[in-house]
Amino acid sequence: MNATLAVAPSHSSGQTSVLVWSAAPLETGVKEALDAAVQGTGGLLLIHHDCDAALALLARSDGSAGLAGQPASEPPSLPDPVALVVLVVQQLDQVGTARALARAAPKAGCMVLMSAAHEPALRRALMFSTPTGTSWHLERADDPLLCERIHAALMQHVHGQRLRTTLDRMKLSLTRPSPVEASEHRRLVASDLLLGSVLRHASDAIVSLDDHQRIQSWNDGARRLFGRDASRVLGTRLSELFDSPGDVTALFNEAAGQAGRKAEWSARVGPQSKIIEATLDGIPDDAGRRIGVLAILRDVTAQRRNERELVAASRQKDEFLAMLGHELRNPLSPIRNAAEILRLTDKGSDPRVRRASDIIARQVKHLSGLVDDLLDVARVTRGAITLNKNNCHVAAVVAAGIEQARSLIDAKHQELQVHVDESCMVLGDRERLTQVFSNLINNAAKYTGERGAIVVHVSADEARVKVSVSDTGVGIAPELLPRVFDLFIQGARSADRTQGGLGIGLSLVKSLVEAHGGSVVGQSPGLNRGSTFTVTLPRALGDEQFNGAPAGAPFPAGNRLRLMVVDDNSDAADTLGMLLEAQGHEVNVQHDPLDALARAEEMAPDVFILDIGMPRMDGYELAKRLRQLHAGSHAVLIALTGYGQPEDRLASRRAGFDHHLVKPLDAAQLRGLLEHIVPTTRH
Repeated sequence: MNATLAVAPSHSSGQTSVLVWSAAPLETGVKEALDAAVQGTGGLLLIHHDCDAALALLARSDGSAGLAGQPASEPPSLPDPVALVVLVVQQLDQVGTARALARAAPKAGCMVLMSAAHEPALRRALMFSTPTGTSWHLERADDPLLCERIHAALMQHVHGQRLRTTLDRMKLSLTRPSPVEASEHRRLVASDLLLGSVLRHASDAIVSLDDHQRIQSWNDGARRLFGRDASRVLGTRLSELFDSPGDVTALFNEAAGQAGRKAEWSARVGPQSKIIEATLDGIPDDAGRRIGVLAILRDVTAQRRNERELVAASRQKDEFLAMLGHELRNPLSPIRNAAEILRLTDKGSDPRVRRASDIIARQVKHLSGLVDDLLDVARVTRGAITLNKNNCHVAAVVAAGIEQARSLIDAKHQELQVHVDESCMVLGDRERLTQVFSNLINNAAKYTGERGAIVVHVSADEARVKVSVSDTGVGIAPELLPRVFDLFIQGARSADRTQGGLGIGLSLVKSLVEAHGGSVVGQSPGLNRGSTFTVTLPRALGDEQFNGAPAGAPFPAGNRLRLMVVDDNSDAADTLGMLLEAQGHEVNVQHDPLDALARAEEMAPDVFILDIGMPRMDGYELAKRLRQLHAGSHAVLIALTGYGQPEDRLASRRAGFDHHLVKPLDAAQLRGLLEHIVPTTRH
């Protein structure tokens, strides 16, 4: 028999009728609780085990109530809509049937009785499967207070008020639960209430979806994010909220694997367009089957705008630093040239001239180093530096670093000890590694007093090379040591520390070493107890190849060349011309690139030394035009400019330059280049 109908007394109205669906026969305790809950209400209790029959009954609730044994083709009906639908769910695959029955009675209260054996999985599944526009009470089928809870749900729906407080005080003749069962039940209920409160009040939008992408729950965060109440979105598809529905559907389908999937979509919220970060996770049951999808949505519009502004600001900063480097280098070049001219022309007649020349040269070199470090740290920190890696002898690289710091060490009469393993090689950029060790050795000399000691030690094992630089100087305070490699971090300055800096040297060292696949650490026992910095680099394998050695033997010194210097900065051009003439060369100085083009064919220089940033025609264009002339087709073109970034060097090569030198000019470097150039045959 499909249904059992219990008929109330003749004065019943059906307003307190209860429809029960259970796929299996009801357990005795559940049946007794239902009977007791309905007893005395004047309502009917109709129990069905067939879903279709129960749906048909709900659809035909406008006729007279049938009786037990009524033919299945004529399902019974109730005189009024049912007040409460009770659904007994014992397996996960019954959740869909329960949802269908609940939707069929939108005006009735709904209670789901869960099997105790599968309660955790059922509770999760049912929480995310609440029918659109309705709600249901979740109760355990073996709850000792089940009768009271059914009666309370029934009366709450009929009279619109909660009777839970009164009912909890009622003492009916039911078996009292054991303390353990009651405690566990209270814990589960409290846990569910807490979880529901957390989800509702979370700042992020947390939305649950069914397997068809329909929205099942909508918390306060979602309401704030989209400006829509739950009543407007429940039952709609998540993709309908965004500008690219197809992308949302694709991510939803990917979330079937239950792994967190992330994406960003745009959505129109009123007059605003928002960028929303979405994370979708499949919701599995205890058997691992997906029963829904959880979407966590966050407004990242301001964050993305800030990121774009930071990128733009960083680009503007790089452009400013490049221009700053150019503008600072331009005046340094004639100063250095003038100092070199003084040194060459004095011939030792006046020691004051020689001393003044040396002072100018040292200070120009110091300022040039600050400019180079400032530009380098900007490039390295954003990963824009390119390393020209080859096998390098560590001993040679360390020696080059010592040479750059030698003047400071000698000036302070410091003792320098060097212990080097001549066989050590690393794969690296010789120029950049020299910069690393020059910084470390220069720092050691700077922060060590008169007649202090500096020790450089190189050692290696099969895989790594270690270079340590130790000193007996001022040391590092314990609170500063963890941040010693941070940008612009310096120890306290004392009045006699004239060799200051910008606080970027160690940050640059760390970035360059890490770019080579190595590491650097700093150690110090404390203030006035010295410090040690140790660089560890991967050891190179393979044939020895010294990076940076000139190819071939130099030509004999003393070659007299015809040179043309072109620079709109007259001081820089004239002092360079004077310096080159003092070295025995024939020099023609031009301040206008158009005049240089006109004079080039007549003079046929062996070497053109060109500035880049000039009015009327920049150095790149001038180089291209000179290459088209007979006089410039075989000449050596040297760029001498304040622009020294990698992209500037690449641009000069593309324009036809053979060499790229950065202002202020290193006279020894230029002299070395010129010594390798053979003068053209004079006719």
